Amino acid sequence: MKKTELIFRKVCKKLGIRPVVEYFEGKKYEHCYDSYKGRKKIFLMMTPEYGNNGDQAICYATLRYLKDYFGDYEVIQITLDNIYKYMRAVEKAYEEGDIILLQGGGNMGNLYIYIEEYRRFIMKHLSDCKIISMPTTITFTNDARGRRDLKKSRRYYNACKDLTLIVREEPSYEFAKKNFNCKVVLNPDMVLYLLGKYDIKNERRDMVFCLRHDWESANKNAYDFVRDMFEKDPTCRIFDTSVARNVYEKTREAEIIASFNELSQAGCVVTDRLHCMVFCAVTKTPCIVTTALDVKIKGTYKWIKDLAYIRMIDKLDVELVEKTAAEVMKADKNIPFDLEEKYFKTLRDRVL
Repeated sequence: MKKTELIFRKVCKKLGIRPVVEYFEGKKYEHCYDSYKGRKKIFLMMTPEYGNNGDQAICYATLRYLKDYFGDYEVIQITLDNIYKYMRAVEKAYEEGDIILLQGGGNMGNLYIYIEEYRRFIMKHLSDCKIISMPTTITFTNDARGRRDLKKSRRYYNACKDLTLIVREEPSYEFAKKNFNCKVVLNPDMVLYLLGKYDIKNERRDMVFCLRHDWESANKNAYDFVRDMFEKDPTCRIFDTSVARNVYEKTREAEIIASFNELSQAGCVVTDRLHCMVFCAVTKTPCIVTTALDVKIKGTYKWIKDLAYIRMIDKLDVELVEKTAAEVMKADKNIPFDLEEKYFKTLRDRVL
């Protein structure tokens, strides 16, 4: 992106007029998908370019899933930052039988309101289209702002003629059924589609910590815990599912595989990040997980609780972690476990 365009976007965002300006600027792009006309299409929208490898893995797994189960469709990716610019093109290219597919994740609601605004914009302009939102967590805070944002989102969601919300845990399912007039489907997080598809064999060593240091963290003692663990074992390592760089379509797979490889070298991982837990499940890495502020970790853990090498604890305590680590490191990593047969294989029929 050119520097002048980046500055322009920032100014428009500050003034609150970016959606309008970019939508009308999008006139020059409105024919860019004309070559797809007459073919069945999936517009995969809101894909990430920021450095959250959890969200990148969701996109990567979604694309693999679409290749396996929606192979009769052409897939057109539209990144989160290009939604406004290419909306006119989507409106012109969309035909009966096409699908608007929204990237899943944990950002539906008002915790990440700027992303929710993209979602509202899509539903406003494509309300007559078939829209499917991939597995997500819904969180509207129980305060005046949350209620106000829910009311606004409800207006956009309920105006859609054919909307399906796929949610990834039971609290989100109950919330969606109560608040939105659309089809609601319960299904695991998309990254769990990768279970059984990677056989990474590395020498395992060391304790690895992947703990949040943002507002979502529920572990106020995380710093003290990590310090105490390093004092007992200086070979411990730090890992993060976020990277300080943008991740683009061409580099996405390499980023995900690099994360898988690094985690697969750990003797045991301690985390409060949802997708670090899921990456450990995929790579058969012993993992101890503790909760964050919302429901998404507990909700996703329920899908994989039968994996003996993944264990949830209620607090970060040195003695408890050492005891649990010894147990998960000895656990059988090859027990039969299959989410695809029951959930992912049936998902197409459940949403179409």
